[in-house]
Amino acid sequence: MVRVPAITDPRIDVYIANAAAYAQPILIELRARVHSACPGVVETIKWRAPSFEHHGFLGGFAAFKNYCSFMFWQERALAAEGPEKQAVIEQCDKITTLQDLPGKGAFRKVLKLAMKRNEAGQKQKRVPKKKPAKLEMPEAFAAALAKDRLARQH
Repeated sequence: MVRVPAITDPRIDVYIANAAAYAQPILIELRARVHSACPGVVETIKWRAPSFEHHGFLGGFAAFKNYCSFMFWQERALAAEGPEKQAVIEQCDKITTLQDLPGKGAFRKVLKLAMKRNEAGQKQKRVPKKKPAKLEMPEAFAAALAKDRLARQH
């Protein structure tokens, strides 16, 4: 088997180094898990956060003041694959210690599923936008506008 070298981005090293002390081991572990499950994954920065690509966007992680998160790009589609997958995704929402991370095997399964979806060109279905409710103008406001030409212009 040919081992594909990891494609790392030095900006992610800087991101991890600048993260809070509690977050650094979590981010290092998440990064290692992604590279372990997906040799050849490409690291980048999207929306100012470390991200991973494999035939499209897989997901990324971020460190906040009190917790870290790993976000899977096709989260809804992956969660629909079963309660185990949904549990892993939910566990990745708020990580404060290494013990909060899902098991390595469970995380790997969800990541592999995301990789397969990307390789097959499967997209997450968009949630249809709701049409905004039509607002009725209050009578008192309409009467005030009728009296004031300058207010009507604005």
